[in-house]
Amino acid sequence: AISAYYQMQPAMNVIGMRDGSESKFGKGYNVLPIWKDRMDSRTLVPTPNADVVYSMNYLDLKETGPLVVAAPPKVIGMFTDFFQRTITDVGLIGPDRARGGLYLLLPPNYDGPVPKGYFTFTSSTNNVFLFFRTVMKKGENGADPSDAVKIAEQTRIYPLWDEEKN
Repeated sequence: AISAYYQMQPAMNVIGMRDGSESKFGKGYNVLPIWKDRMDSRTLVPTPNADVVYSMNYLDLKETGPLVVAAPPKVIGMFTDFFQRTITDVGLIGPDRARGGLYLLLPPNYDGPVPKGYFTFTSSTNNVFLFFRTVMKKGENGADPSDAVKIAEQTRIYPLWDEEKN
C-alpha cells in the first residue's frame, strides 16, 4: 500500500491541479490558464515562485491525437506525463534554446505520418502536462508581470492536422 501511494502521488498531484484548473477555467487543449498576477501564499499551487508568470494546460492526446504547441521565445518549461516524468524541456535547456518553436506531441503507439519542422516527442501516456514559466522584469515598484504575460499569451496549441486558429 505504501509503495502504491508513492507511485501514484505525482499523478494524483497533477490530476488534482487539472481538476481544479478545469473547474475554474474550462477544459480543452485550447484552454491555457495564465496566472497574470504575482503568486502569493493564497495561491493554490504547490511551491509557486513569485517572480514568474505560470501557464499550464492538461492535454489529452487520446481525445485530440497529435498536438502542436507553438512555444514562444523566452519560455522556461516542460512537458511531462501525469506521473511528472519529463517528455522534454522547453526553452533555454530545451531543443528550441529559448528561441521558441513548434513542438509536436504524439500519443503512445502513434503510427501515423510525422511531418518535418517540429521538435517531435512521443508521450508514454495519453495525458500530458504543459508547464511554462516566463520571468517577470523589474518594474518601478518591484517585479512587473506585464511583459511575461504578453510572452505567455503567444503560446498556441492545436491538433496537428488543423490549421492554427489565431
